[in-house]
Amino acid sequence: EDIFILREQQRLRRAERNARVDRAGGSTETRAIPGLTGAPDVELRIHRPIDASSALPCLYYIHGGGMVMGSASQDDFTLVPMAKALGCVITSVEYRLAPEHPAPAGTEDCYAGVKWVTENAKAIGVDPERVAVGVPLELGHQKQADALGAGRRIGQPRQHQVHDVGHQVVFAGADENLLP
Repeated sequence: EDIFILREQQRLRRAERNARVDRAGGSTETRAIPGLTGAPDVELRIHRPIDASSALPCLYYIHGGGMVMGSASQDDFTLVPMAKALGCVITSVEYRLAPEHPAPAGTEDCYAGVKWVTENAKAIGVDPERVAVGVPLELGHQKQADALGAGRRIGQPRQHQVHDVGHQVVFAGADENLLP
């Protein structure tokens, strides 16, 4: 029961920070994409600079929280200005949280999201050759990024593997002071 109180406290703190985000020059879209077979749809937040005239690189961001806390919008205060400053698309995945959704539900949602981004890159203005997986500095997330970035899915037929993600980015922490 404490986890639910902590989640609500975190949500309120993040909402206050996100209310101060300068969104001028950028756009944020929330899109529901198909989950893996038998799983619910997965929500993606897509941040982009509005002045892009060609396909942009993409950072597929998996939010922190140890797979039990957090949300796709929790780091808007960092990701929105980062997308504008770097001139790239940043997607943030809303994965299912434990304990309500035991493992591997959250990881499966992350995989469904990166699979969709790589398969639909051109439709969302992303250069399919420049997609990276980004995670906060947490051991579990690093292992998850290793699996997603390497394009390996144990026990999955080849057509369900992601082969287009060739880069990983690990953040020491999402902080509103990360960018000028």
